[in-house]
Amino acid sequence: MNAEAMILVSVDDHLVEPPSVFEGQFPARFTDAVPKAVRNAEEGTR
Repeated sequence: MNAEAMILVSVDDHLVEPPSVFEGQFPARFTDAVPKAVRNAEEGTR
């Protein structure tokens, strides 16, 4: 196989969603189950 004909594809890319990505996206009854970022003064954002 010719190296110049190969296509390099990175499969280790990462997406970083904003902390509020799920806010307002689910019915109110799921508020406690929706993933969210929590800011903690001692540990920072988690």
